[in-house]
Amino acid sequence: MGQLEGGPLEAGFGAAEEGRLKAERVLDQAVDSARRGFGPRFLAAFAIGSLAHGGFSALASDVDLAVLLDDPLDPDDGARLELSTATARRIPFGDRLSVFWGSPETLRTGIGGRFPAHDLLDLAAHGRLLAGRDVRGGMRRPGSEELLVAGAEFILTTLAPPGSPTEKRLADPASVLSEGPRVASKLALFPVRFLYTAQTGRLGLTEPAVVHYLATHGADDPRAALVLAAARWRFEWDATDDAAGCLLGQARALYSEVVADHIPRLRSVGRYDLAAGLVSWRAVLAGQPV
Repeated sequence: MGQLEGGPLEAGFGAAEEGRLKAERVLDQAVDSARRGFGPRFLAAFAIGSLAHGGFSALASDVDLAVLLDDPLDPDDGARLELSTATARRIPFGDRLSVFWGSPETLRTGIGGRFPAHDLLDLAAHGRLLAGRDVRGGMRRPGSEELLVAGAEFILTTLAPPGSPTEKRLADPASVLSEGPRVASKLALFPVRFLYTAQTGRLGLTEPAVVHYLATHGADDPRAALVLAAARWRFEWDATDDAAGCLLGQARALYSEVVADHIPRLRSVGRYDLAAGLVSWRAVLAGQPV
């Protein structure tokens, strides 16, 4: 595990056990409600994310659930699923619940429901069956180009828009300390995961992405210092640590690194529109007029 062996990621698993059990209860409640809400149309539910592939952090991790319904999908299925899982959102860790949903046809075609490319690949590679029967046979696995494009689209639609929370946090990184370890670690580790996926074609799981980044950057690189600290924040957090605020000042450089990496990759696959969007954001990150 390189610089992480015996470190915070490994030590944190034991400390996260109580939180993991609470997160599992959220999944149990949500699955039970979905089964009752959809009756015979309910086919299966899977844990995805860190509750499926490991590395769950009680301080920072999401609670990710994938629900599969029988075809054909109904336009109201998403709203019904949100309504049916509302009770689970009111128990401890329920505010972290993200529900992805679709059908066997969705898994084959990628059309319909709610399964962004990264989450679809996570379901295929790591999904842990919670209820129902495994209906993943024949499902497609997004390739490296689709993952790259999906990552760029997420950056441009969620992170880069003027006035977005990410823009405000990059402008005042020290203020992120008051938002806690979940926000602080995600701010620093999102770009690390993007880089890992673009450079390896693999799903951007947190720990492998951190290990990869530290292996490809010098120990004296201040960006690497932030990445290592953010990995630790997922399990150990001190909001009064002035050094953490200073380290977060490197977040802008991390995002600039992602942009510089992604622009030529996107051009090489003909996505000049996304590349142009990242060129504009690069100017914003550099403090230049667009």
